[in-house]
Amino acid sequence: MGSTIRAGDEHHTNQIEQEAVTKTNSASWTKMDKLLLIFMVLMHLGDGIEVYLPGVIGQHVSCDIELSSFKEGFLDCIQYFTLATATLISGMLADNVGCRALTLLSLYMSILSTIMSAVVGTFPALLLSRALIGFSLGLNWSVHSVLVSRLISSKEVLGEMIVISGIMDAVGGVWAGVLGYFLLDTTGWRVFIVLTSLPVFIPAIIMLHCVIEEEPTECYKKLVVDRKEEEEEEEEVTNFATRTFKLSLFGTIFTLQGWGTILLVPTMIQLLKIKNIGTNTDCTLTSTQGAELLLLALVTSAAIPGRPFIHFTKKWLSFRQTQTVAALLNLISFMVMLLQDSFTGVIVTNLTVKLLYGSSIFASSIIKYDERYFGKRRYALGCSISRAMCHLGGAAGIATLVFTSVTVVQVVCLVLSVLQIGVVLSMWETDSCFSRKNSA
Repeated sequence: MGSTIRAGDEHHTNQIEQEAVTKTNSASWTKMDKLLLIFMVLMHLGDGIEVYLPGVIGQHVSCDIELSSFKEGFLDCIQYFTLATATLISGMLADNVGCRALTLLSLYMSILSTIMSAVVGTFPALLLSRALIGFSLGLNWSVHSVLVSRLISSKEVLGEMIVISGIMDAVGGVWAGVLGYFLLDTTGWRVFIVLTSLPVFIPAIIMLHCVIEEEPTECYKKLVVDRKEEEEEEEEVTNFATRTFKLSLFGTIFTLQGWGTILLVPTMIQLLKIKNIGTNTDCTLTSTQGAELLLLALVTSAAIPGRPFIHFTKKWLSFRQTQTVAALLNLISFMVMLLQDSFTGVIVTNLTVKLLYGSSIFASSIIKYDERYFGKRRYALGCSISRAMCHLGGAAGIATLVFTSVTVVQVVCLVLSVLQIGVVLSMWETDSCFSRKNSA
């Protein structure tokens, strides 16, 4: 098998997804298609668990090994920066070793790093293990989707698969919170880490070894040939750099706000508890725990309905309409956060932010899956840059919280909401991605 994975395969993968996501044709699923769906669900679920896990265990880890606020913050955000870094280089690595091999490598690395996190006793070792977990997530974040697209029977099946598996990242966050409610206080955070993503990633590894190969289907081969023939006559967009910058800035802002809630919610809950029972209280009493973890799961679950809302309304509502409203609602939510300090207010405002994050990430995906936005020849480049900037935005959101304060985060997000309104209104190039004709 050749080594033309990144620019070619990701280009055609996203084109399949774009056509499939915007259509509702029924599809005939083969046995392999169903197995690939299970694999996609496992991968997205496991990645979601790992992304949201620091919000569940961060305070418990810090309390147990007595970390300073600086060390706690560094430990909380390191995996998000290594995730963004690995995403940037995953395509180059896939070119050399193949998508299946790289996905397997990332899963083995994730399992070993998770076990390492559970057994190490020093801060440097724990920091290294969390960094490796983030790196392993970044390696498979996009590559496993490319692998699946090469094996699927039709673009209609892939489209239905994307709709089903697309919400599993958020479900992974819900899963982490619910498991935390039932297990964290009884097992401790070390055992809990092992019980979260490992039961999800191990079946995925077995599937890669036993049932999933990397030989492209005839459907995929034909699509590649067809797309190459069309590319020869395709004109480039005239403002590629501007389009890429605007979509990247849009993604950076909504991911900074959305991922910021991963730690913002438990931090705000902890501050309210400290305010009520005193600053010198034992940290085992002020850490987010018990039923409070179900509230974390509730906030995370709000990201789920935002995705189908955009999917089913894109025929009637444009990107600029829905996302201008989303930015305005985010502005209001962060204003309310600044003006209140009640437990109910924390949950309601963060739940709103998470709901809007779900709508923004799906709207962004629709644009990325439409090669008309970037132009065919530089499509893979534009997608890679905008996706990497999303992850960097999320990492920046986490870092802003852990190294400053809740108030600073709220002010930053409020200001960025104002900026987001201008960014969205300027994105007139997205109109074709959400037109009636495109959605029919």
